[in-house]
Amino acid sequence: MPNYWYGTSGSDYKVGRDPENFGFISINDGRDIFYGYGGNDTLFGRNGDDSLYGGDGDDLLFGEGDNDYLDGGNGNDILDGGTGQDEMRGGAGNDTYYVDNSGDLVVEFAGGGTDLVYSSITYTLPAHVENLVLTGTEALIGRGNELANQIRGNSARNFLYGGNGDDWLFGEGGNDYLDGGSGNDILDGGTGQDEMRGGLGNDTYYVDNSGDLVVEFAGQGFDRVFSSITYTLPAHVEELELTGTARINGTGNELANNILGNSANNFLYGRAGNDYLHGGGGDDWLFGEEGRDSLLGGSGQDILFGGQDNDALYGGDGDDTLYGGDFSSLFAPDSDTGHDYLAGGNGNDSLFGGQGNDLLMGEDGNDILTGGTGADEFFFGSFFGQFRASELGIDTITDFSRSEGDKIGLGKRTFTALRSIAGTGFSIGSEFARVNSDTAAALSSAFIVYNSSNGKLFYNPNGSASGFAATLDAGGHFATLTGNPSLIASDFSLYA
Repeated sequence: MPNYWYGTSGSDYKVGRDPENFGFISINDGRDIFYGYGGNDTLFGRNGDDSLYGGDGDDLLFGEGDNDYLDGGNGNDILDGGTGQDEMRGGAGNDTYYVDNSGDLVVEFAGGGTDLVYSSITYTLPAHVENLVLTGTEALIGRGNELANQIRGNSARNFLYGGNGDDWLFGEGGNDYLDGGSGNDILDGGTGQDEMRGGLGNDTYYVDNSGDLVVEFAGQGFDRVFSSITYTLPAHVEELELTGTARINGTGNELANNILGNSANNFLYGRAGNDYLHGGGGDDWLFGEEGRDSLLGGSGQDILFGGQDNDALYGGDGDDTLYGGDFSSLFAPDSDTGHDYLAGGNGNDSLFGGQGNDLLMGEDGNDILTGGTGADEFFFGSFFGQFRASELGIDTITDFSRSEGDKIGLGKRTFTALRSIAGTGFSIGSEFARVNSDTAAALSSAFIVYNSSNGKLFYNPNGSASGFAATLDAGGHFATLTGNPSLIASDFSLYA
């Protein structure tokens, strides 16, 4: 059993050599000196200017009243000087200090472990101390040093400064101000309306309040925000990731942004720049808008809009709808067994259906349409106007397969010469013909003519008259089928 030693009210001196015999020391009032040496010692100084030496072991040193000197020695020590202006030295090991007086002095040396200060006053970490936690309910200031610091505020309004190094700043409660300084910092204001400034380096922010303010400047690194609320990236921040399970939305800025959704149904907007948008889980709506964007729907039934410029759209899992906009590539990848809708929009687009029964519509421009496996439909037509060769362009169908159930869809609002009723095939058999040359196609009496020698598909609204139409733009070559597959009337579907 360990013994307990209590000092007198005078000036005492005691050396504990055997940790089994001296584990707990309480020194009464007076200027006392005690050496714990080996073992895990607990030393209380009481009143008076005391000197406590823990020695080896994980020691607890409490100076209590007046101006004390505490030296933990080796081991993971806890040092609390109490009231007064105390000097505390942890020595080797991961030490913890309690500071409550502006005159308290914490001394550590390089290689002395990972150390922590709990402070109830405004405090700046001394050299070689890594971490700081502000305590109490007063509004305080906490400052780091040259190291990679972790600084945590209290429930009040705090000002936290990381300084140099890759710092972690946590505001906790209150409306806090966080400044990471240089380095790759992590800033989390916690509850309240917080202002966060990462400074130089690649910084990470956590946002949970609509009043949170993130401030970055040009050329300060690649920065990201994790947000649990609907959020728009501020200037000079590159990446946004939505967190949690709530239905929230994310919007980019003028830069090339990465924007990632969460597991719920999100609306993601790229804005300007060459953006990457990933919907994640849920039924998401992705808008690339300006720039050369890459959009990935992820799981769920997603709707993707490429917007302007050359975009790449990937539906991912689920029954997705893809609208390319200008000059886009649209993909429903091989791993996706959903039934996808791909619309190229303006420009020369590339559409890839992947697995599943997909609907591909190139729209304006010279598009490349690949259905992949499954019963796919390649649709031609506009719901808003008649056939115009200069707008529709000439699309290429790369993998038409009757055995897989593929169809070619024709909209009668565009192919206005057709009189066959909507449905599979041509109810008026003379409206479709197969020929062996382009010349024969132009002279055919049929309105839809297929040249089986080269795979070209024509719209011939003027029948057997010379050429395809009275005006050059009103008819002509609108699609080519790679490999010149055999086409019959039942390979077509007509829509009113």
